[in-house]
Amino acid sequence: MTKADYLNIASDLRRAAKWLWKNQKEKFPFVRKIIDEASLNKEVKKIFKQFGVVNNLTNKRFIAEQLLVSSIRLKNSVSGRI
Repeated sequence: MTKADYLNIASDLRRAAKWLWKNQKEKFPFVRKIIDEASLNKEVKKIFKQFGVVNNLTNKRFIAEQLLVSSIRLKNSVSGRI
């Protein structure tokens, strides 16, 4: 994957975190889809495992925080590969 692909995933994770934090229930299917698709990437899956991100939206605030931290970690790890 290119740097732009990773940055796009990081952006999607931030967007999903915002939707969860604001409890926008109409966006929850998109959040699940974003998490599922991001999990297909080996690097992202490793970061998700490290921060305990799961696609179970029972504790929305916790998952939102973990998505945000994962997004930051992914962005920083990609920036170091320039």
